[in-house]
Amino acid sequence: MQSINEYIELIDHPYKEKFIELISHIRRVYPNCEEKISYGMPCFVWMGKPLVYLAIYPNHIGVYALPMTHKKFESQLSNYKRGKGSVQFPISDNIPISLITSMIGYHQNYISNLKGK
Repeated sequence: MQSINEYIELIDHPYKEKFIELISHIRRVYPNCEEKISYGMPCFVWMGKPLVYLAIYPNHIGVYALPMTHKKFESQLSNYKRGKGSVQFPISDNIPISLITSMIGYHQNYISNLKGK
C-alpha cells in the first residue's frame, strides 16, 4: 500500500464512509499537503514534516502526531481518550471533523513558524 486511496480501498469497516469524509475534508482544507503512507497509516505532510497521521480501528478513528495541540484544545478533547500525541474518536459517534481540522491547522502553523515561513 503506497497511497491514502489504496489504504481506503482496503478498509473493511461499517463506518468506512466516516473515514472517507474526514480524509476528503482534510484534502479540501489543506490541498497543499503531501499525502503518503507512513507507519502503515495515511499521513499528511507539510514542509517536509508529518502534519497528521490517521487510522481507522474497530472502535475509533485515531489521530496522531499532534502533541502540542492537546493543551490548546484541552476543553474540546476532554471527552476523548488521549495519549501523548494521539486522540481516539469513537467511531460510533459523530466524528468532530471541524475540531480535527482546527487541530491540524494549529499544528501546520507551528511547523510553518519553525521553518520561518
